[in-house]
Amino acid sequence: MENHAASLNMECSLAVQAINGRLDQDRMALLAAIAKSGSLSKAASTLGIAYKTAWAWLDALNNAAEEPLVISSHGGSSGGGSVLTSAGTRLLEQYTQMVELHLRLQKEMEAHHSVSTDLNAFLSRIAFRTSARNQLHGRVVCVRGDRVQSWIEIRMPSGLSLHARTSHASVLEMGIAPGLELSALFKATVVQVEPWSDTSIMLNHEYRLGNRWSGQVVRIQREDDVVTGERNSLEVIVDIGGGLLLAALVDGQVWQKVCRVDPAKVTISIDPNHILLVRTC
Repeated sequence: MENHAASLNMECSLAVQAINGRLDQDRMALLAAIAKSGSLSKAASTLGIAYKTAWAWLDALNNAAEEPLVISSHGGSSGGGSVLTSAGTRLLEQYTQMVELHLRLQKEMEAHHSVSTDLNAFLSRIAFRTSARNQLHGRVVCVRGDRVQSWIEIRMPSGLSLHARTSHASVLEMGIAPGLELSALFKATVVQVEPWSDTSIMLNHEYRLGNRWSGQVVRIQREDDVVTGERNSLEVIVDIGGGLLLAALVDGQVWQKVCRVDPAKVTISIDPNHILLVRTC
């Protein structure tokens, strides 16, 4: 199985998108390392990841597969170990073949200058599907916190900043650090809409660590209640500047209060706790 580890050691951004999940290079490299060493702890050490992280990856792989990919034993005279099942071996072989084909295609396209950096970035951003109505993209400019939680500031191309709060463990597992590109996802239901106010003068601590912008209402769509059929909520699309459009689901009565000030301009806010961070490469 050593040829698998060698193949997966190349720089390649290929990921397989399937119905039950996403198999990326790091997790497949874990399978290759297990196949070579027969030990999850040794595989984790080879890849330079924490043992806890390796277990999390392995659980995710086994949960996503129709049958277990790895069987682990604990204790005993041999001290336990981990081995690939026939399904795991088959999956690793198929993935290795896909990596080789992908690398071949990548080299051919690079030789003909067929793919630009902008196109690669765009394709990586749209390569996943999600129920979150809002997706923003940018680079991490600051990570701070303690051993339990972290605040991440993401600077978008428009110059606006987005703040997200997540666990310190997630920061370590995802390798979040300044300069990393991330996608930020959040549902329209968590976007709060208020009467318009000038957010440029809101400089206190609370607002600096939150996400609060004022913008123009560009579209409103009424939503039918799935139970009563009544149109008592609206989807409001707000332009917060820099070509960024955010969607919010607003209760009809709340919207009436907002409209008393100015129906064309509103202020929106998103709790940093409601933002899901996605690393696309």
